Formats: sequence, structure tokens, C-alpha cells
Amino acid sequence: MLVSNNKCVGAFTIVEAVVGMVIMAIIMAVIFVIYSITLERMFDFKKQNEYTTNLNRLTYSFNKAIFESEEMRLADGQLVFTNYDGNLTRYTINKDYLVRTAGEFKDTFNFKFSALKIDTLSGQQGKEIYQRLNCNISEGDLSLNFYKKIYANATLKNIDK
Repeated sequence: MLVSNNKCVGAFTIVEAVVGMVIMAIIMAVIFVIYSITLERMFDFKKQNEYTTNLNRLTYSFNKAIFESEEMRLADGQLVFTNYDGNLTRYTINKDYLVRTAGEFKDTFNFKFSALKIDTLSGQQGKEIYQRLNCNISEGDLSLNFYKKIYANATLKNIDK
């Protein structure tokens, strides 16, 4: 305490001020460590969520294209769907990604495909015929299969050609 003309003025000593700053520094260090760990976990979650979101978008896009298409084929590094209205939906296969083009719209799927093929299967009783689109994604050794039923009129069109 400082005394001046019999008036007391309250003040901190240097030791009290240093102790207060040390306590504040410890609190700030703990907050920084907690913030860093939380931020790292959020980035990990974002990365996992991004993969799942891209996979959901890809499967939705393939299912929609198959449902809306009259024909699907692989040609020149592209997966091509011919819609019932005559429009084309193209999936261009690159080394590290897949580009979907439908009219003016383009979309990119960040997956590395190890194989993409179309084959024909028959149903259990042999009465139904399906086209199968098989996609093998390198990341996670994931294999996706999509099926399109082939109706009699589509087979007859192929015979007429």
C-alpha cells in the first residue's frame, strides 16, 4: 500500500501481478490445446463426411440415370446413357475422377475407378434380362452394382438394326 498524505491507495504487488499473468497463461494454453484438438477432429469428420456424401451423390446419380435411360453403354472412356427423350447423359472416366455431363450441367465425383464395366445377366427363372453396371472404386476396395431391366421392345430394336 502506498501512503500519501494519510490517504491509502490499494495496489497489487509485482509478485501478485506475475502470479496472475502465469495463471492466465496456463488457462490460455489449455484453451489453445483444446481448440487445436477439436479443430483437428472436425477436419477428420469433414473428410469422412465428404467421402460418404460423394458416394451418396454418385449412387443417386447412377440410379437416376439408369431409371431415366432407354440404353446404357460404355464407349471411348465414357459411360453414356440415352434418355427416353433422346438426350444423353455422359460420365467421362478420368484417372482420379468422374465427370457427369447432362446438357449444360457438369458435375465431378472424386473417385478413382479401378474398373467400370457393363454386362448382361438373366433373372432367377431366366425370364428377365438385366444389364449390370459394375463400378470398382479403388479407395476402400468398394464394388458397386447397378441393374437395369431390359424389356422385350429394347431387344427387338437391337434385332431390327
